[in-house]
Amino acid sequence: MIIAPAAPNFILIVIVGILMGLGVVAGPSDWWLSWLPAALTLLGGVFVIAAARWGHRLAARTHRKWLKESLHVISTGVTGTVDVLRSRDWRVIGTFVDLFCSIAVPWACLVAVDEHIPFGIVCMGYLIGQFLQVIPIPRRHWHDRRRRHWRPHPLRRPRQH
Repeated sequence: MIIAPAAPNFILIVIVGILMGLGVVAGPSDWWLSWLPAALTLLGGVFVIAAARWGHRLAARTHRKWLKESLHVISTGVTGTVDVLRSRDWRVIGTFVDLFCSIAVPWACLVAVDEHIPFGIVCMGYLIGQFLQVIPIPRRHWHDRRRRHWRPHPLRRPRQH
């Protein structure tokens, strides 16, 4: 039973955004900071789930082995995560408890230094920050080539000098 780490973030961004927009959780009631992140995340989640289901069908029709395997793995990961989250297994709660504890730590640190920021703001900031780490952004620093034991990426061909 494996859950993709972004799934609880998706769910909690929607829930916290709606609760902040309704005024149930303390935080800004401005729709740019509450309803918009919730709506964009919900639409993104629906798109990802629909694309995963379509990916299974596309994988069955393609003849390229690498594309078939890639589509199958990605689609199975998304649909498997949805199936696990839909199950009535009590162990799924651990994922959300871990996430809430991770959010509570910076909030408690802020309270300890006498910065009383509402929990909804800290929660939304943490969740959006975690969500943005999911987006793969290739990084290459200028000093990578100068390292003593530098190795090229395994999928890239080494340059011919």
